[in-house]
Amino acid sequence: MFVLVRWEPIVHDDYPWIVPFWTRLIGVPLHLWTENNLREIGSRLGHVHQDTIELIEGRMLLDIDSRRPLKFARKAESPEGDE
Repeated sequence: MFVLVRWEPIVHDDYPWIVPFWTRLIGVPLHLWTENNLREIGSRLGHVHQDTIELIEGRMLLDIDSRRPLKFARKAESPEGDE
């Protein structure tokens, strides 16, 4: 079955704004690869789901607000000044 619905430019209040995304971090130096650091990075992108941080893969489940623009890359600086 296929249903075609006319698109409306108005988004209703019951639209699901928060969308879960599996996010993988790339380029984080190994000496900064800790659960606390990955959680801190993830919290700047969205809400980190408890117990979803995978240190080996460098990924986590985040709740992302779909009203904000998606960021596919973001620079971060460590306290030591490394980018």
